[in-house]
Amino acid sequence: MQELLERFGVRPEDLPALIVRGKLLLRKPTNLEVAEHFGFTNVIDKDKVHDLVVIGAGPAGLTAAVYAASEGHDMAAPYPGVFAAGDVRAACIQLIHKAPQE
Repeated sequence: MQELLERFGVRPEDLPALIVRGKLLLRKPTNLEVAEHFGFTNVIDKDKVHDLVVIGAGPAGLTAAVYAASEGHDMAAPYPGVFAAGDVRAACIQLIHKAPQE
């Protein structure tokens, strides 16, 4: 971690800092700046309020979405290129198909 911070020249006064995809350093980013760099700003309906927004389509994100929906919560899962909301089965299928394969 220290090597990465040194490579980008991150100083204590720059914190919090976010390194985006190993190429771009954001110093003290706002929530909007973070969302813009990860592609979430154009998929979120600003007039809709959800009980839970799940960020990430890995095992933890999908589990959170399933449990939230099973408890009757209105959940949304923005993922670059997809905005899954409402029906948890459809949402999870969309997220699984978009998730990076390792």
